[in-house]
Amino acid sequence: MTCLIHIESSPRKEKSISSQVAAAFIQEYKNSHPDDELKHIDLWNLDMPDLDDKLISAHRATIKGKAVDSTSLKLWKKTEKLIKDFKSADKYLFSVPMWNFSIPYKLKHYLDLIVQEKYTYDFKDGSFQGLITGRPAVMIYARADIYEESEDMQKNYMEKILRFIGFENFISIFVEPNSHGEDFRQKAILLAKNIAKDF
Repeated sequence: MTCLIHIESSPRKEKSISSQVAAAFIQEYKNSHPDDELKHIDLWNLDMPDLDDKLISAHRATIKGKAVDSTSLKLWKKTEKLIKDFKSADKYLFSVPMWNFSIPYKLKHYLDLIVQEKYTYDFKDGSFQGLITGRPAVMIYARADIYEESEDMQKNYMEKILRFIGFENFISIFVEPNSHGEDFRQKAILLAKNIAKDF
């Protein structure tokens, strides 16, 4: 069974423009793919351990086959579960509001936890290799203004880090400038529905 995961990074839920567009995408996706499995990861209700020395040390010990103390191992097992859940999907939907020209800190925290050597990327033959390949992602970006490629720290970062772990196929939906009225949101919703039909 094909699985689509929606990773929601806004805390505002139904008030969030990025979440509203994602909801429209998901509803159309359900209609067009009735047999597919849908999962939802709400980053604001997700138990994410701190990426501290204990967690880093546990990861390094684990990939080297060394013993890990029980406290650190418990933290690392939580991280392994986050990674496993993320990797369980065949398709991805990210809804990402712009915060201070970049992404919400909860999303950055999540990405820092799942981007781990031997789990989502590896280093072989002198280069980094992503381990999550052949999976498409729809990216919904909400921002109050329009940004040139050179100054875009939202889309550019998301694609950079996801390419690092193997993603290649991105479809971007921009709600911009979302501070300029309802028309921009409605256009993004219509585009999201059209993309969802064949995703």
